[in-house]
Amino acid sequence: MKIYLYIALLSTLLLQACGGGDSSSQSAPSGATVSGQMLVPGNTAADSDVNNRDAPFRNNNSFSSPQTVPNPVLLGGYVNIAGAGPDGRSLLAGDPVDSYAVDLSAGQEIVLFISETDINNNDLELVLLRSSGEVIDASTGRSHEEVLYVPHDGSYVVQVQAFTGASGYSLSIGYPQGARSAGHGMALSADFVPGEVTVQFKEQQYQSLQSLGLKALADNPQRRGLFQLDELNSQSQKYIQNIPGTDPLVFADDKLRQKYQTLMAVKQLQQRDDVASASPNFILSAQAVPDDPLYRYQWHYPMISMPQAWDLTQGSAEVIVAVIDTGVLLGHPDLQGKLVDGYDFIRNRNVALDGDGIDNNPDDPGDSPDGGTGSSFHGTHVAGTVGALSNNGSGTAGIGWNTMIMPLRVLGKGGNGTDYDIEQAIRFAAGLANDSGTRPARRADIINLSLGGPAIASSFQNVITAARNAGVMIVAAAGNNGDSTVTYPGALDGVISVAAVDIVRQRANYSNYNYSVDIAAPGGNNQDVNGDGVIDGVVSTLGDDSQAGSIRAIFAPLFGTSMATPHVAGILSLMKAIYPGLSPSEVDSLIRNGDISSDIGQNGRDDEFGYGLIDAYDAVQAANALVGGRAPEASPELSIAPRSLNFSSSHTALSINLGNSGGGSLQLLGATENSNGRLSITANAVDSNGLGTYTVMLNRSNQATGTYRATLRFVSNANTVEVAVVWQVLQSGSSGDAGYQYTLLVDPDTLESLYEVRNTPVNGLYTYRFVDIPDGDYLLVSGSDNDNDTYICEEGESCGAFPVLSRAQRLTIAGQRQNLNFDINFNTRFVAPTSQLAGQPGEQRSGQAGFQRKVHKQLR
Repeated sequence: MKIYLYIALLSTLLLQACGGGDSSSQSAPSGATVSGQMLVPGNTAADSDVNNRDAPFRNNNSFSSPQTVPNPVLLGGYVNIAGAGPDGRSLLAGDPVDSYAVDLSAGQEIVLFISETDINNNDLELVLLRSSGEVIDASTGRSHEEVLYVPHDGSYVVQVQAFTGASGYSLSIGYPQGARSAGHGMALSADFVPGEVTVQFKEQQYQSLQSLGLKALADNPQRRGLFQLDELNSQSQKYIQNIPGTDPLVFADDKLRQKYQTLMAVKQLQQRDDVASASPNFILSAQAVPDDPLYRYQWHYPMISMPQAWDLTQGSAEVIVAVIDTGVLLGHPDLQGKLVDGYDFIRNRNVALDGDGIDNNPDDPGDSPDGGTGSSFHGTHVAGTVGALSNNGSGTAGIGWNTMIMPLRVLGKGGNGTDYDIEQAIRFAAGLANDSGTRPARRADIINLSLGGPAIASSFQNVITAARNAGVMIVAAAGNNGDSTVTYPGALDGVISVAAVDIVRQRANYSNYNYSVDIAAPGGNNQDVNGDGVIDGVVSTLGDDSQAGSIRAIFAPLFGTSMATPHVAGILSLMKAIYPGLSPSEVDSLIRNGDISSDIGQNGRDDEFGYGLIDAYDAVQAANALVGGRAPEASPELSIAPRSLNFSSSHTALSINLGNSGGGSLQLLGATENSNGRLSITANAVDSNGLGTYTVMLNRSNQATGTYRATLRFVSNANTVEVAVVWQVLQSGSSGDAGYQYTLLVDPDTLESLYEVRNTPVNGLYTYRFVDIPDGDYLLVSGSDNDNDTYICEEGESCGAFPVLSRAQRLTIAGQRQNLNFDINFNTRFVAPTSQLAGQPGEQRSGQAGFQRKVHKQLR
């Protein structure tokens, strides 16, 4: 289980992690009041029969009485067999299955994310049934992700079943933005021979499988053997392990039943101590699959013309980007071979959490305030965007496929760091004298600073100037306050300050805007505008220390200017690969001239986007021009972001952006829609060629309850692009639901929950109000507790924090603080295929992830 609050990010630069006031020690109430709202996207839903006794209850166990959910949807839930899991409503009787009725379209992707790390003893299944009750597909592997695809348009029931144990989960139904996931093959829709299994025994443990009803077809104790199930007739249930309390399985045809029996036999074999591996006998054919399966969720790369840039360069191992942050998980499988030697510059041992002061080990031991679980691994996320392994058939893609990363650790306990330690890291990265007494074998070319604060030492400008004079380009985040606050070091002279845009190329609501902003890049947000079933954050490498004693490698979406900044650093590394002589002053000129960005917002520079949205293709072309080797201009190509629109149940207007991701002249010739007039397309800010921002309006008036789909078609002189659109019409009074919420005021130094209010949504809106609380510093968070273990914000549970989930802000409360509004949603976690980190295991730590509810201090 994993807390989703990432303390480390922006505005922690000058916060001290130790000392200061302890709000829990103040006993006399001051009459302070804190109030606001938590916003929930319309396509969010919550399981109606979770284990939490406080939550509203409606049984959805039966196929005949499913819970209706919207499409697309991101849903959080919990299932358990009888006697498994924490104490709660379903412990004794069990909640073995959750059934969801939903209208689906052909090609949609259904993904079940299982929360528990012990997948052997807490195994969930994903089943797809026709509205008439027949099973047409099921994913039965022992994996943290179960994936199915919808074969035809129609009404379906999606079931999540507890095969063993108990677990929270997230269920995502959406429109894949790229190639399909390869999956794990343990699905009815996979291509394998019914009745045949392959088995590899552990050394010296070969045994006959005849007792299991398996006959050897090609058997050799020294290698993998082929076996046949004796019985696959309609009367035999020998290999179907029925889950107590679930409806009997009825299959659409006999072949599907036989395939299901085969998968159950494989599952049984996989659980044997003497079996090293077991699988169906797959049928293979020549095919092309995407190298990085999670690239389909990385909408932020096509937005800035990354594929076109990669046609020209994938970067160079001679270029180094220094990531000055919380350190990097050196063993993350998607960062292997991409790291050069770095350093840990955290001087204060109480902040470092690794047992010592500065040293030559920049591995991230975690930054949880109590030294336990719930760490951010923020630097690992930033590093993955800069240059995660790409085309390796695993995880995500990074911008610089060949770019090297120098991990430098400056943020420790609670995500805090001092400007002095950060200065030493900048000096090291630039090859300048520093407190380590050492210098890198080769200095960094680019420095990424996804951190900041409202004030900084005046002398800090000197180290920035010195690094630039050494030839280093420095990129920093503009800040996540969502106002005109100036953040340092991003606002210093010589630093490229990066603002964030969302999936429709508008300023993200958290992104700061002021005179210091130089350029914008994708930072994402907590919505799901493209309807792929995952929030529109930046998906990258991450770690998870929610299980005491180890760290597993995962991938997850985060959002913030911290996530926008490494896009610029990564693109600069591609430019440096083409033109090794690229200097900071040349980059400044290219930015000011608009040569490496698309002008969005007001004409010319503005405080929201600086000189525009970074464009990778233009950037590498500009680098080619500087060396006199401009590559042939790409052909014009109409590109649209996003490629699908999700109006959910509440939106009436969404924006899309049309641009030219190639070269040459591109002109929009026309746009049509097939919604019978429900949708309208209006030019908002477009040029003479019809390129720019359009507003798509939806009219739901007099439309019956249901899920609707349509297509927008844009025709240019070069190509035609279609945009899928989906919306829902719900019954009166229904909207997004993130489950029963516990909203907490938390001690920012210890993460102890101090005060609590509880509520359920009204039309997708949660309202909270704390009264008579002591003055002091707090974090403001909210989440659900589906498994009833008294901890919120674990995997499969909703979570939010003020002002954004990816960076909680320390609030000083005195008197009244009103309108502290923030989003809550279910986050999605992708576990790495080899989830344990490469090399040595993580530092041993103990503790429960999440925030514990303080029932005795409940406020209503």
